[in-house]
Amino acid sequence: MGKRKSSKRTEEKYTLRYPIGLVFNVSTLATSISVLIQLAAGDNDIYRILLRAMLIFLGFSVAGSIVMVTVVAVLHAIKQQELQEKQRLAEEEQMAALLSTFPSGHLRSSTPPTQQAPPPIEQSVQQ
Repeated sequence: MGKRKSSKRTEEKYTLRYPIGLVFNVSTLATSISVLIQLAAGDNDIYRILLRAMLIFLGFSVAGSIVMVTVVAVLHAIKQQELQEKQRLAEEEQMAALLSTFPSGHLRSSTPPTQQAPPPIEQSVQQ
């Protein structure tokens, strides 16, 4: 039992940390490549290089985060639809099982008979 719990916890950590770590690593890689390209191009202004690197890092981070949120929202919608479909099928199966347990004549006899309308007030007063 403890082993399952710890494996579930590590799986949750992996599921939560992996996308965030991936965005961070991709942003860092893009920033590093941009700094190397700027240095190789002969740009000597270190402040301009750092500003561009910061903007590239932030841009990749924001874009990656937006992609992550979109993917999670789409996956959530798909899972929600699947869950609703399963619930609907389960309810239909329960209803079918319930209807199959009653004999067919029993359901027909349970409907109330038509009631007669009470006599009009004038007729009851005259009697």
